[in-house]
Amino acid sequence: MQRLVLDHPEDDLTLRTLARVAFASRRLTETADSPESIAREVGFGTEATLRRAFLQVMRISPIEYRERFT
Repeated sequence: MQRLVLDHPEDDLTLRTLARVAFASRRLTETADSPESIAREVGFGTEATLRRAFLQVMRISPIEYRERFT
């Protein structure tokens, strides 16, 4: 795995994004924390960045995800 990450840094970025979205989705359904707070906690920095990544990976916004799965 280490070699894959070193040889293909874009794959490392993708894996980190997927992990962050997974963690954010869990926080969205298990807490009442705001999307802005969750974005900072999982490493996206801003709610806008969380929203873009979430839409790309999950095909719905973080708010829609929370409403649908809580």
